[in-house]
Amino acid sequence: MILVVNKLLLCLKKWRIFMLLCSLLHLNSKKIDVDVVAFCFRMIRKWLLSSLIIYAAS
Repeated sequence: MILVVNKLLLCLKKWRIFMLLCSLLHLNSKKIDVDVVAFCFRMIRKWLLSSLIIYAAS
């Protein structure tokens, strides 16, 4: 159980770093870049899937 919580916390940490990177990319490109948004959504989907798999495995 503790192991699963640690893994989820690690995922959340990565998630926060990722969101920070996304916002920085948006600030650098004055307009919202479609590729950046698409990339963000792909990463979000991948992150959610891996979180679900970790949770299901526990």
